[in-house]
Amino acid sequence: IGYDPYSVAIDTGEAMFPHIRQNIALGHTCFNVVNVLVFLPLLRPLAAVVEKIVPARKIVETPHLRYLDIRMLKTPTLGIQQSGNEILRMAVRAESMLDSIRRIFENENHPRTEEEKVFDDELAMDLAQKEIIEYLSQLLADDVSHDVMTIGRQQLRMADEYESVADYITAILKLKLKLRDSNLEITPVGTKEILDLHDHVAAYLRFINDAVRREDKEIVPLATQKGNVITHLMKEY
Repeated sequence: IGYDPYSVAIDTGEAMFPHIRQNIALGHTCFNVVNVLVFLPLLRPLAAVVEKIVPARKIVETPHLRYLDIRMLKTPTLGIQQSGNEILRMAVRAESMLDSIRRIFENENHPRTEEEKVFDDELAMDLAQKEIIEYLSQLLADDVSHDVMTIGRQQLRMADEYESVADYITAILKLKLKLRDSNLEITPVGTKEILDLHDHVAAYLRFINDAVRREDKEIVPLATQKGNVITHLMKEY
């Protein structure tokens, strides 16, 4: 383009091709530009073919807890507050799971997403407990104060208890689904009693969660009394 590649120049008695380098460069450039223009419209079809031949693997990313920061392990007083925030998140999720299981028992025509939410929440509770245990194990392995050690042990117990609540709720859901798959139904009286028992348990959990938020340890006698009432009601039903 503008150069004749065959033009010859004589330099010190020898034939030279002064424009050959420019023409080679232009040739490569034009070749690449044309290739891009030709293949641009074909990118999507080619990508679809490749995806069919070699399907992409789905990578399930493990969710991580919001408040836990390993940098806080060096400051145990702040670190124990972070794990406490995660305990409170587990408490809220447990309440949400109870709300979901009630809607499932209350309405036979409930959306299937309600069931999926319970199973998803149970998985999230398992992961939360696992991360809290790992975090607190690292935190308490160092030289920490007696108060931090005591709170840390309490939090380990609470994480275990909340995870157990999630397991129980999920077990109840699985039994309900087994009834449905077997074309069996709970009588209206039975459903009423189950919902009444559920409401007592849900109120009890909210009572406990509120005490956890306020760090109120004085509610233990009343909590024991309320727990005994629920146990008696369960046996009666």
